Amino acid sequence: MLNCLVENNLNEGIKGDKFHVDNCTIRGNGGVGISGDSYGFHIRNCEVKNNNGGIRGSVGKFVLINCLITNNALFGVYSMSCGFDIYNCTVINNEDGGITGYEDVQQMPTEPYVFNTIIWGNSGIQVKYFYTGGTNLYHCFIQNGWTFSGSNNSDNYPEFSDTVNADWSLKNYSPCINEEQMTLALLSWKLTLQVIPEFMMEYMTLLILGPMNFRVIIHAQYYT
Repeated sequence: MLNCLVENNLNEGIKGDKFHVDNCTIRGNGGVGISGDSYGFHIRNCEVKNNNGGIRGSVGKFVLINCLITNNALFGVYSMSCGFDIYNCTVINNEDGGITGYEDVQQMPTEPYVFNTIIWGNSGIQVKYFYTGGTNLYHCFIQNGWTFSGSNNSDNYPEFSDTVNADWSLKNYSPCINEEQMTLALLSWKLTLQVIPEFMMEYMTLLILGPMNFRVIIHAQYYT
């Protein structure tokens, strides 16, 4: 699915499995904005906002790249015992947790990773720690800080451009901008380990500017 507006459905905005969504806005839906049932899914350059829930994955693994997930009535991102990788996203002002979920030791297939992401202003928990393998945060800005797995995280205020008008881009003096080049090495490490499923991408190039201010160039192997 490419360059679409999905809005005002009674239930889920997008529901299925083994799918790719790029450059879409999913808003105002009565159910979860994006719900993946199995085999995983890939969401890139999307806004998921003002839904009953943000993004939910169950079984398999999902990947989020350069997405804004905001103002959903329930969670921002919810994992039902599935692995996930989140890159360069902003998860903000969701009503029942930022990145959260349900954990079943028997089903959790991979360790959850979050890179270069802002998690801020969510009611309840900002990020759930999944004890099966841990939740690993690297170079993230998270309200109230992070003391679990990962490194180089900060609780400094991100300096959003205009919170009154819900502009979650960053001011030019934001501490998120050019925070750390180490991310590229970490991404290369993960790609080398083939943690990201091969059907999702061949390689990634990033210009380090901070969450939601990244230029992301993806050469992807989509589903066939």
